[in-house]
Amino acid sequence: MRRFFLRPSRPSQHDFRYRSVLVGLGLAFIASAAHSESLMDVYNLAAGNDPVIQRAAADHAAALEALPQSRANFLPSIDFKASRTENNQDVTKSNFINPITNLPNTGTSSFRNTDYSLNLKLPLYRRDNYVARRLAKHSVTRAEAEYETAQQDLQLRVAEAYFDILARRDDLEFARAEKLAIKRQLEQTQQRFDVGLVAITDVHES
Repeated sequence: MRRFFLRPSRPSQHDFRYRSVLVGLGLAFIASAAHSESLMDVYNLAAGNDPVIQRAAADHAAALEALPQSRANFLPSIDFKASRTENNQDVTKSNFINPITNLPNTGTSSFRNTDYSLNLKLPLYRRDNYVARRLAKHSVTRAEAEYETAQQDLQLRVAEAYFDILARRDDLEFARAEKLAIKRQLEQTQQRFDVGLVAITDVHES
């Protein structure tokens, strides 16, 4: 006798994403059992907790920040400097005669010097600045495309999981209704048997 064993296939990345959304939606339905959730409400809930869409949103925001930074290289730069020096000098001999004392002027003299400088620089052409701006634009375009793709992928996964859960909930309600109907039928048959209207075989068949 030969036995065959089937090796389970390895789940794909889409399956993992679908299962994560399915579990999240299941918890959302349990938490909101008192009121119904629309598909848009469920999507907003998933978008706030899905790691794929959050990573794409973060990359998109980072790319948008890099664009104004690349433009800043074309703006002028201003450099302002101020300096002040003070020199003290002792004068022991001088050729200038004080007219009052009729003696040479001697003592200490101070000299102060203040300098100001304002430099304005504007790059006329730097190839690396143009390359950086072009790369920043490409990064923004790519990030926007990836973010839009992630949104569409999440919408598809949420819709699949949403309607899957609705179908499972309908199946569960149908199974409960069927179980309740069988229970009532059994109770009615048992009551009829108790009053002698049916045989015991009818009770077993019920």
